[in-house]
Amino acid sequence: MPDEYFIFKVKFYSRPDKFYSQLHRVSRQLAYFSIQNHLFIFSLELNIWLHQWYWSYQYADFLNEDNDNIEFDSYLIPEDDLEQGQLRMLEVDNRVIVPELTHIRFILTAADYKKTLSKF
Repeated sequence: MPDEYFIFKVKFYSRPDKFYSQLHRVSRQLAYFSIQNHLFIFSLELNIWLHQWYWSYQYADFLNEDNDNIEFDSYLIPEDDLEQGQLRMLEVDNRVIVPELTHIRFILTAADYKKTLSKF
């Protein structure tokens, strides 16, 4: 039985026009989705910075008493400090709270060099 890469090569080299037309269709759909994405009126924008061992959050639409954006860091709870019923590697000290049934824009940014390179 031929592997998937072999099937891809046969399809690509036998009909590259069909391959590129499918690629064009998919990219056109993604472009349409990005246009539709800008038509929403978002109720909340949440900026998230991914660090090596923690996450930083910023509510861009809300201000604290000093007229600064609300920002906080969230760290994983160590395994020794977990209580009964808490999940390892999923529990954090500060949870993000977002409203239900609203449009929320999440903006993710890698703050570390390694995570930045892993996107490519």
